[in-house]
Amino acid sequence: MSQSIGGKTRTFVAGGSINANKAVRVSTTEDNTVHLCTGLTTAAAGVALFSASDGDSVTVQLDGTVKCIALRAITIGGTLGCSTDGKAAHSSTANNKVLGIALEAVTSTAGTQLFEVDLTPKGSNF
Repeated sequence: MSQSIGGKTRTFVAGGSINANKAVRVSTTEDNTVHLCTGLTTAAAGVALFSASDGDSVTVQLDGTVKCIALRAITIGGTLGCSTDGKAAHSSTANNKVLGIALEAVTSTAGTQLFEVDLTPKGSNF
């Protein structure tokens, strides 16, 4: 059963449509703006706690544990990055950025299952 243990949050402007429980990255061209993560080599700022439309406010959890949507099956304890649509994905390839550590296993390959992720180690390379 996934849960989340609150951590630091920050409100940003959504740079496009952002769904809850997906990883976001800070814009490199727009102040105070986040976009969905665009792949495993993108450093995530955190995870959107609520859905937001382009230009709306979006609250992002920056650390602690949070519910994420899994791209596919994930092993508990696995190191995670983010896929091209902000979903958490297992990866250990060099130069991929860390989103966090899986605190729950995901058995579904449908790309819709919520699970708990520890965001504490995010940002570093594998």
